[in-house]
Amino acid sequence: MKRYCTFLLAVLTSAIWTFASENGADSTKNVALDTLKNSSIDTSFRYSHNNILTIMGVMLTHHALRNSETLHDWPFVVFFAPAMSSSFQFIKDFNKLISVKGNALGNLTPMNIGLTAGLDLSLIHLLEVGVQGNASSAWNYGRTSTFMGVYQPDKRTFSQDIFLTEGGFTVTYKASLTLPIMAVLPKSKWTKIILKAAGNLENSFYTGADDGEPWKAGTDVRVNGYRAEASGSIMYMLPFEHVNMAMVTAKIGGFINDGDFDEIYQDYDPDFKTLSITPTLMFKITPRWSGMVMAPIVRERKYNKSTYESNEELLLTRVGKEWQLNAIMCMINHKF
Repeated sequence: MKRYCTFLLAVLTSAIWTFASENGADSTKNVALDTLKNSSIDTSFRYSHNNILTIMGVMLTHHALRNSETLHDWPFVVFFAPAMSSSFQFIKDFNKLISVKGNALGNLTPMNIGLTAGLDLSLIHLLEVGVQGNASSAWNYGRTSTFMGVYQPDKRTFSQDIFLTEGGFTVTYKASLTLPIMAVLPKSKWTKIILKAAGNLENSFYTGADDGEPWKAGTDVRVNGYRAEASGSIMYMLPFEHVNMAMVTAKIGGFINDGDFDEIYQDYDPDFKTLSITPTLMFKITPRWSGMVMAPIVRERKYNKSTYESNEELLLTRVGKEWQLNAIMCMINHKF
């Protein structure tokens, strides 16, 4: 029971950030098109604010349910969950070469509350470098689900820290390059294709954890230290009114130094790099209602046990790797 609830809420968090990225993808498309057309630059200070309600439906596959106490024999289960976020963005173009972008996002989900703020420098609207900070705290639901605390290996569980008494903090250094390859393709409504490569370096810490201790302040298991991630996406702008983009993203990431974990966790293989391939289809119902369907296929750790409690995972021994489709997600987004 604990494992599939945690998985559901983990993908909800991912959904919120994916919808924020969706707005960024639209901006990337528009800027790339404007750049190709050599349009004039608006050097005014531009500001926008959006409140977003996200409703997500998730179909958990049999693999995701295999460690559930009550649903391990089910072929799949469908859930729905809400979330709220509020985003602020500004952009200042100095000329056709240099722009500065700022953003802030606050989110409230069934398991945590968080605030993210960042600043990016954009060169010719294609190369971006920036820094971003995030702070979050989370709720715990008795013995059912734990979303904030430090891992206690003797009890094989996370301590249940009280909301807002502790928190997780992350500083992210990021860079991305957007390539509008439609510039070299025959001009057609069917040839609007954009490639994007990105990389992130994250430094995280938790106020209640010593170095080497795994912790949560949401859904991801982390330690005080660095993680890195690289990704590549191909975005295909579709010439349809309501189905406007298809995208495939490949992503690889993980902890940089396995020495950031205490010795007791070395069999877990902290150095393992997770690889995912995510096909995504984006659609727009009205100017305020939009959504996406995505199915992340993930290469994850394979352990010496096929069934286990979710909190036991850190003490298992990795014996290989396996590809799995854990969920298919559909998200509906309303801006107001």
